[in-house]
Amino acid sequence: MAQIARLNEADRLMEAFNRVQDQVDTAIADQRELSANLHHEVRTPLAVIRSDAEIMLLDNTCRPEDVRPRLERIARSVTDIEQSLQSTYHLAHARFADESPVNLHLCVDDIFESLGLEADKAGMALVNAVEPTHQEVVNQPALMTVMRNIVRNAALHAAPAKLIVDSVARGLRLTDNGPGIAASDLPYVFDR
Repeated sequence: MAQIARLNEADRLMEAFNRVQDQVDTAIADQRELSANLHHEVRTPLAVIRSDAEIMLLDNTCRPEDVRPRLERIARSVTDIEQSLQSTYHLAHARFADESPVNLHLCVDDIFESLGLEADKAGMALVNAVEPTHQEVVNQPALMTVMRNIVRNAALHAAPAKLIVDSVARGLRLTDNGPGIAASDLPYVFDR
């Protein structure tokens, strides 16, 4: 009888160890994903800042009208980095209890305002067709992060086109009339 009790205790201990190990493995995978996402979001604006700064340093004949657009692009890139870092922070510290009623029309306005110049340059028209009174209970920083990524990707990969965001039951619908994804690329659409 004592032998059976020890085996049961050992089994329980092993089961508890396996649960903890699974949690550790999940936490490590989440950290790797977070790190990869941050790297992806920050790499492009940093490249813009570096290239514009290097060009301005190498060109001794820079006229003020040539410098201003580069400085504006550097400033926008710094804003992109700040937004990426803020989004990453919010995602890392998000709790589902942080949900509250959010006006989705105003969220879309904020996203469009922050990415408007980037979209204009790419030829992406942004249309906020969300009902002005549409509210949902959501985690606003998480929503803003997801929406910012979708709109930025649309500007990068679907333009020239029109992106329309409108209300649907319990959410939003984002549609564009861009070229779409080539059939040969569809199997890889969720790969980094």
